[in-house]
Amino acid sequence: MNKSASKKKAKLALNPREAAYQRLLKAIQAIPGDSPRDQMRKFTAFALKVCVLNETVDLSGFGAKPLVAWCDETLLGNDVKGTEAWCYEAGQAYGSAVETFEPFECILGRLFTEFVGSGKADDCQFFTPWHVASFLAGFYAKPDKDELQMCDPCCGAGALLLGKLNQLAKEDATVLRGMEVFANDRDPLCAAMTALQLLSNQLIWRMPIRQVFVECKDIITHYTESRAVFVSWIWTRFIAMKEEVRVEKAARGLVGGDG
Repeated sequence: MNKSASKKKAKLALNPREAAYQRLLKAIQAIPGDSPRDQMRKFTAFALKVCVLNETVDLSGFGAKPLVAWCDETLLGNDVKGTEAWCYEAGQAYGSAVETFEPFECILGRLFTEFVGSGKADDCQFFTPWHVASFLAGFYAKPDKDELQMCDPCCGAGALLLGKLNQLAKEDATVLRGMEVFANDRDPLCAAMTALQLLSNQLIWRMPIRQVFVECKDIITHYTESRAVFVSWIWTRFIAMKEEVRVEKAARGLVGGDG
């Protein structure tokens, strides 16, 4: 190995972000599938289900947790069981990547563009690059304490939402506890990737968001319909919502006042 090659290898070894990204990319490339999009679908389905399941198990086994989460497990199909040989490395690689990158930094948008874009032309989508999303976050108005809401009706992998959350997390992560995030995409894989990135960052960085609501629908033709595929709440918000429902039902005579 010549000196130039040695220096290049040493430089790459000193970049933990790129190393974590390349590990994740290789783990997804190792997933059996009909196309890069199919491999990405299987990974996202597995990772999202695991995040939701682990939080649910912790919740039921050890009492109240900071976060309650739910997802439509049929969104990306039912062919991933979570026991496949590739699951462990893919899960570990993704968790390591989220820990290595900044809080709420978009990882899957870049990965999807580079990896899925190498496959069938019809599978490729071009998402907002992270450097653009994080730059645009500086132009958003600072959220008012009484109106902490963000929405992206065509979210892709969630880069624009993540860009603002990343900025808020750097300034004062406690603000996120009052934030409501709404996302939608008509592509099930995009909706699932956004949900996964929003949930995994909350869990790994311990920065819970008041409420995250992700839908999968055509925002024009199904504007008035609710097609939720993922929801997460901080525990206090979840309890408050249950109380609101109880009070509403009692007012309508559907349950007893103490029911």
